[in-house]
Amino acid sequence: TYINTATVTGDQDDPDTDNNEDNETPIPEDGTCDIVLNKVVDNPIPMEHDEITFIISVTNNGPLNATNLVVTDILPDGLTFVSALPSVGTWSYPNWTIGTLNNGDDAEISIVAKVDAGTAGNTIINTVSNSQDQTDDNTTPDDDEETVTIDIITIFIPDGFSPNGDGINDYFVIKGLEGYPNNTIIILNRWGNKVFDSAPYNNNWNGKNTRGVTVGNDDLPVGTYFYILKVEDTKIIKGYLYLNR
Repeated sequence: TYINTATVTGDQDDPDTDNNEDNETPIPEDGTCDIVLNKVVDNPIPMEHDEITFIISVTNNGPLNATNLVVTDILPDGLTFVSALPSVGTWSYPNWTIGTLNNGDDAEISIVAKVDAGTAGNTIINTVSNSQDQTDDNTTPDDDEETVTIDIITIFIPDGFSPNGDGINDYFVIKGLEGYPNNTIIILNRWGNKVFDSAPYNNNWNGKNTRGVTVGNDDLPVGTYFYILKVEDTKIIKGYLYLNR
């Protein structure tokens, strides 16, 4: 406890000396701030090789300004860091260095991670934490973790095929697709024009153009093509394939 006392004196006589002194006991701030963390993920049921984005927001509910504030997000096994974009401060994995966050202010960062191979069926929990000079009294509870369950999609999509009539890789065959009978597929050329589509796809595309105008025969030229495969209502897989002859 601190007591600050002020007194007054003068050359002349003071008939009332009872009021020549006053004191005040200041009450110091308690050295705390309420740092609130919130984390959400854009896709809680991704597939292997998908990229997912975590959005982390941090708010200072005071009473003090937070100094040397650092938010840490160490990705668990099964996720690989891709990129991060903070609204303030700097990022160097796994730390988001905000610095000073004044009472009432907030900040946000988006972190992109890729789901590793071999994680199908796993549940992954990603938790974020914070540190600063002041004590975080956690008056407001944090929502600092997100659970991601890796979907089990047991298919294999080749990166190319060679429809040249030799009986080897003449069709674009997606192994395991028979387990998803309601699938649909669209094949686009490099200009974005549709050259093939099927609903469902029965592994029967042999590199011919079944959509649009063709010159000569309908065999598509050697090159890279883009596919959009929907295996379930909410599961869309996109990628590239190379058609060789």
